[in-house]
Amino acid sequence: MKVGNYYAIRRVMVPSALAVLVGFGAPVQAADYQETSIATFYGWNNENFAGDDEFEQDVTTIEHFSSTSYGSNFFFFDITNFTGNNPNSDGAEIYGEHTTAFSYNKLTGGDIGIGPLDDISLAFQANVGGGADSRVGLVGPQFQFNVPGFNVFNIQTFWRNDFNAPDHTYQITLVWNSDFNIGGNRFVFEGYADWVPEGNGSDLGPFGEHRANSNGAPRLLLDVGNYWGEKNKLLVGTEVQYWVNKFG
Repeated sequence: MKVGNYYAIRRVMVPSALAVLVGFGAPVQAADYQETSIATFYGWNNENFAGDDEFEQDVTTIEHFSSTSYGSNFFFFDITNFTGNNPNSDGAEIYGEHTTAFSYNKLTGGDIGIGPLDDISLAFQANVGGGADSRVGLVGPQFQFNVPGFNVFNIQTFWRNDFNAPDHTYQITLVWNSDFNIGGNRFVFEGYADWVPEGNGSDLGPFGEHRANSNGAPRLLLDVGNYWGEKNKLLVGTEVQYWVNKFG
């Protein structure tokens, strides 16, 4: 979703899924803008750790974004239910992330305006939960670019520390959002891509050596709410996620 000059996107761990997203947004006194959304995803073509069986899963995501006088805040929680031959099929899995970013433009009242670079923020992020009981802290600059054809084109470069093991490395994340119209139908194309190189620790809990991992999740959504003048309120579409070495 596009929120002011910032962008927040959920991170659902579903290789292929059908999605329905409902958004709620309004200006508030404590923030420049805030928006909360609820999304539900149904996914398939997942494999268990042995790689010999496929399973299905559904994910409900609650996310919130607010643009503030100093920058922005964003958090989400994924609640995943598994079916089929999956080690976690007997219960739900909860995973969440929270990010606070401090904007150069907002804090100084200036405009960085270097070529296509619109703004630089210092971002702090915490990741918790998930199948590996992840506890990760990240900090680093976020670069916001003005790219033709995109509402949002951000690159985040984080120093990354995994508290489950004596291991730290860095993470590079690309986030994008664009919208277009075909025959009176409004579509949103958005997504993210993460890359994490090999860590400097010898292991990562029960999963052995921490190898480099990467994942991406593009999604294409039809803005159904736009048909009755409520843009970005109800979207339906599909997402595909590709993950290499999910647990490192």
